[in-house]
Amino acid sequence: MCNTNTQQFIEQVVADKVANNVMFTLFDVTLEVQALEKAAGLPISRHRNIHDDVAGSANSEALSNGWNRTTRPMGGNLVALVYFNPVIHDVTTYTPLPRKDAPAPKNANPALDGVNPAALAFAGSATSPNSAGVTSSPSVITPPMIPVSPDHKAVDRWNRLRLTCEVMRAGGFNPGDMVYAYADNGKLVLTNNLPTSTQPIAKYIVDCHCNVRVTPKTLKAAGLTAGAFKMTATTDCVAVEP
Repeated sequence: MCNTNTQQFIEQVVADKVANNVMFTLFDVTLEVQALEKAAGLPISRHRNIHDDVAGSANSEALSNGWNRTTRPMGGNLVALVYFNPVIHDVTTYTPLPRKDAPAPKNANPALDGVNPAALAFAGSATSPNSAGVTSSPSVITPPMIPVSPDHKAVDRWNRLRLTCEVMRAGGFNPGDMVYAYADNGKLVLTNNLPTSTQPIAKYIVDCHCNVRVTPKTLKAAGLTAGAFKMTATTDCVAVEP
């Protein structure tokens, strides 16, 4: 059983992969979680210690959204489960990440060390071939159909609220920053300067695109239950309110 911070990182990584249609293995998730832990100055988890937690999150998030999983060779004698979206992915094209106990891919590029090749492949093409060689378009994630005013942003299909790059940068945040979330009189405030004696209800790492995806659990803990929210940035924080 992992600690609370690591569990949040696991859920964040898995949710991002599913939302962005990126094939992954449990080990891929662990590598990204370790990077988040390192950036946050936390102890680095070992894969064998958090394997069950990663698997539980992957099964809950991916399989419940129509994804499948199947075993694939990872090089040498290694075999792992690959989670994939059967609508758009050809699982045979999955490329394992370099690891100490597996040979590196022949086309390994040191400049891309630690970057999921599947994510690069998906980002580089709006379509992906299936096993029959037929090109299909990726699924479109549609936000809930609710009235949204121009200054509000709706949650996504997983009821997460994405704090955009524009609002995060306006609040003084940069990729890799640790963000503390706390409730404040009907608002959710995200800051990297937590007020004295204030307990955070969640912690996030600003992703490489300078976004943060706030989970429904965090929104609920702050007493926010609407389908869309207003985000206001000051010089050192971002406030979320109905």
